Amino acid sequence: MDLKLLLKYLSNNFILQLLGVIFSGVSIKLLTLPELGVFNLGKSLAGSFQYTHIGFRYSLDRLLPEGDLESNLKNMRMTLIINSVISLVLFIVYCFVYSFNFFFLCYVLGGWFFATFTLARIYKRGIGQLDSFIRLTFISNLLVIIVPLLGMVIGGVNVLFISYLFISLFLLIRYFPQKLFLAKKRYSKTDFFKLLKIGIPIYISNIAIFIGDNIDKFLINYFLGLKAVGEFGIVTLFYSVILMLPSLVVELSFPEYIKEKKSKKEIKKLTFRHLVIGGVLIISAIVLSYFILPFILNMFYSKYNYLEPLIKLIVLALIPYIFISPTYCLLFANDQSSKISFVNIFALLFYFLIVYLLLKNKYGLEYIIYAKICYSFLLSIGLIFLVWKTGLIKMYFF
Repeated sequence: MDLKLLLKYLSNNFILQLLGVIFSGVSIKLLTLPELGVFNLGKSLAGSFQYTHIGFRYSLDRLLPEGDLESNLKNMRMTLIINSVISLVLFIVYCFVYSFNFFFLCYVLGGWFFATFTLARIYKRGIGQLDSFIRLTFISNLLVIIVPLLGMVIGGVNVLFISYLFISLFLLIRYFPQKLFLAKKRYSKTDFFKLLKIGIPIYISNIAIFIGDNIDKFLINYFLGLKAVGEFGIVTLFYSVILMLPSLVVELSFPEYIKEKKSKKEIKKLTFRHLVIGGVLIISAIVLSYFILPFILNMFYSKYNYLEPLIKLIVLALIPYIFISPTYCLLFANDQSSKISFVNIFALLFYFLIVYLLLKNKYGLEYIIYAKICYSFLLSIGLIFLVWKTGLIKMYFF
């Protein structure tokens, strides 16, 4: 991977994350705690649609670099069909669970549209058009921040949700490749099951991660109400923003692990660089958050000063992600996705059970954060154990 492209991608996303922080800061200032609770749940519901095709995105990462134009378009079209079916089922479930609530449905539909648009970005990454991929990623994420932000400033939470729906639909119509529907090759059972074979274990694994990252909000809403969800959203803001950093490195690095997995020298170099970049980004962000957090709270959000200790506590859950990102890439590249699924599901069940018992017995948010830290470390230890158990450490590093 070209280091210049990686730096360009990271710098673009630094700008986006900064704008995201401003967006969150304005929302904390303008919205009440119950409205923040609705906003945070809405974002989680919208984000769930990114996981309706995430396993098949990794399938495309394996297939697109080596395919011709017709084969690539065919695989993309199959992925779109699979994604549409899963998304439709998820949409119907949300409609009934939330009683066709207007605010939630706006975010749910917007999440569906934006997740489908994401396939257009993945296509460019898979065929090697990284510069175009980076540019499209920046433009789309910029618009998804700016337009809802303006909507919220103009009309509050109602216009915020409508603005998100509008801009997601615009991006889907404007940027989704029309030629996708011009592919002449027909599908076969072999092609279909090839996608499923690669995608299903990764899909299950990442669904478990998504649930692990979001189940606490829904449990808090069930036991403590929307106001507590709003408080939890403020506490997890820095954590959520910083958590994007290792995933950004993975997004560009993962295809390289696939291409170079037979080269001990290249994998060793790639993993070391991945660890260093991830470590510098995460540790720097944690230290920075400790220094600037009291200043920001005192100047802009003095009524939430009581949440400062919890915010400082939860960022410690980011430390394991220095190791989680490269171990994921190593294991996925070497076809260990089913074992990763087991680790993710085990960690999720542990976290769900602990959070459920804590909330049922009326423990506060501080204990939920301790559980989240344990969840992160458990996930990291499990993946590192897999790298050792499968012999990948010996294969590449000794």
